[in-house]
Amino acid sequence: MADKAPMKLSDVKNVEIAADAVGKISKFILITVFRSKESKIILRSSDRNYHDEIKNEVLYSNIGKNFDIEVNGGGKIFVDKNSKKIYIWGISTAFGLPDFEKAKKLLEETYKDYEILIREYK
Repeated sequence: MADKAPMKLSDVKNVEIAADAVGKISKFILITVFRSKESKIILRSSDRNYHDEIKNEVLYSNIGKNFDIEVNGGGKIFVDKNSKKIYIWGISTAFGLPDFEKAKKLLEETYKDYEILIREYK
């Protein structure tokens, strides 16, 4: 049996928000996914208690099995399907402040009919 070809970076979705994270305040992290000279930044969110748990989900997924990862900060996210708005804010005690502009850009590319709002961190 032939070995399976490694996953391509283009196969990694830029944004994934778990269904359990929609409609309530959840956590998100920005992750650099890389192998050799190729890399990209992705956003992952789920209804976990800690940002580190989201990292572990990615680490033990096909992404983590095929690429190296580095977390570049985290925060909170609220996806409001009714108003078609996504709010991002906050800071991860484990990974620090994310690049909110990068997070907003990734969300805008995926959720084209949503308004993405950065709430000021206090």
